[in-house]
Amino acid sequence: MHKIAGAVDFLELGSDPQIGAQTLGAWIDIHPLPSAIVATNDMTTLAALSCVADRKFDLPGQISVVGFDDYAWMQARRTGITVIKQPVDDIATSAWELLKERMNGGMGPIVNKVHDCSLIVRDSVRNLGSHGADHSQQEKPQDTIGARATHRESGERMS
Repeated sequence: MHKIAGAVDFLELGSDPQIGAQTLGAWIDIHPLPSAIVATNDMTTLAALSCVADRKFDLPGQISVVGFDDYAWMQARRTGITVIKQPVDDIATSAWELLKERMNGGMGPIVNKVHDCSLIVRDSVRNLGSHGADHSQQEKPQDTIGARATHRESGERMS
């Protein structure tokens, strides 16, 4: 576990959702319940949701969950999962173009590509600012908010 920016913890859950749910549960046993969990891939999303379900936490009443990538199962739930969605087709096209260039003898420098991601807002996240305050004059949040995903020609893994 790593501490980031004071109030945010980074906990590695691994690639096995069952073990990840157990790891997260053990962490929750000795820490205050976080207001939100932001997963970095589909397996950590599943681990977080499994832990939330096993402990019968109210989603999003007690805890919010943001998943990563937008698999069909994330919206086919009673509580749809808010997700950060990567433009997988665009990333694959860019990677293929770079690979073809390299296969055809291109020897240029490493190329960084940046693709816009989007935040798909569903029901798994609560508004922490809505308790007891009058927000009627505030703008409503957009359904999609930009984020960034990057990859490098050198083959570094993105997730």
